[in-house]
Amino acid sequence: MQKFSKFYPIHGDLSQSEREYALAKFKQPGSGCILVGTDVAARGLDIDDVDVVIQCGCNHVDSFVHRAGRTARRGKSGTNILFLDAAELKFAMELE
Repeated sequence: MQKFSKFYPIHGDLSQSEREYALAKFKQPGSGCILVGTDVAARGLDIDDVDVVIQCGCNHVDSFVHRAGRTARRGKSGTNILFLDAAELKFAMELE
């Protein structure tokens, strides 16, 4: 398994330039970065070779599918980890 050495968040409280910097770092081949994204990362990011998606909360099927789908591009597979709180449990049950 690849060793992950950097952590670059992308979220709504960052400026656009900070988001672009994090995304550029993440896209570098062999970067070993972990991208943890909120709904800002749900759509519109074109990133190849994502091995792991970590979702911190989710209550919309479309957001879940788009974030999880980052690991399944061009016939590849990956891991999706979803952290939920008690209020989101009903969403997870419906999703299954």
